[in-house]
Amino acid sequence: MKPMQIISSIIAVGLVVGAPTIVLAHVGHGDEFQSEGGIGRVQVKAETDQMLGIVVEPIASASDGSSAVMIPVTALVDADGQQVVFVKNNDFYEPVTVTTGATQGELIEVTQGLTVGENLVTQGGLSLYAESKKTK
Repeated sequence: MKPMQIISSIIAVGLVVGAPTIVLAHVGHGDEFQSEGGIGRVQVKAETDQMLGIVVEPIASASDGSSAVMIPVTALVDADGQQVVFVKNNDFYEPVTVTTGATQGELIEVTQGLTVGENLVTQGGLSLYAESKKTK
């Protein structure tokens, strides 16, 4: 083989191997979520709730005897700038918009939206938020 043919072959192979790969965008992962709209309620499903890490606990009275509603910070979900929690009501997890106040360690005061005794989702709220945004 002539030296020019060898160099041409090396350049040709280099261009093929080093050529940019064209990637076409496609609709996929995430297209099942709504781009707009509110947060919907999510049906309770015992078989998947544990997998999603959902923990539900009743809201207890404040330890200092006041009427303040204190919840774990882990229960809050930031939903497009609004603070939302999920409350278990019969066979559904219902989204509730709340107004928060002062933080005390791992607890935060809820000044509007919740009452003592409600069954609050203390862990797994973000998973429920994602489920609630899926198109039906």
